[in-house]
Amino acid sequence: MNSDASNKFTKKERINSLLRIDMLFKLGTSFFVFPLRIVVNATPSTSGGNVSILISVSKRSLKKAVNRNRVKRLIREAYRTQKSSITQYAVQNNIDIDIALIFTQKTIPDYSTMAYKVGTVLQLLPFKIKLRTDVETSLSENKPEDLI
Repeated sequence: MNSDASNKFTKKERINSLLRIDMLFKLGTSFFVFPLRIVVNATPSTSGGNVSILISVSKRSLKKAVNRNRVKRLIREAYRTQKSSITQYAVQNNIDIDIALIFTQKTIPDYSTMAYKVGTVLQLLPFKIKLRTDVETSLSENKPEDLI
């Protein structure tokens, strides 16, 4: 079995913290590549560059949880197989990139369509990133009550 570590989707690559999610949506840049709405936030890295993602499928667009989970699996797999370009960009520029991928279509796409769209998103990301260097956007210095 091939255990290529760069092609895995680890727990470190997921955004779990409510603080990071709030920072992403308050400070991030948004754009749209149908059927995905993308919110991206970049900050200077202290650990050499990292990319983390959040995948969301609204209950409004797909009613059944089975269908929402299917779409999340498709997006996750498409990202996992194509993430090398954006991770290289983050490491080369020494930045941490947080990405939210929000699915907006009312039907379930096939894998080839989703892989093409996620690939398009990953190619556009370096041009859409606005680096936040000011002190108030640093995660370590912000308190949760400051975000309210």
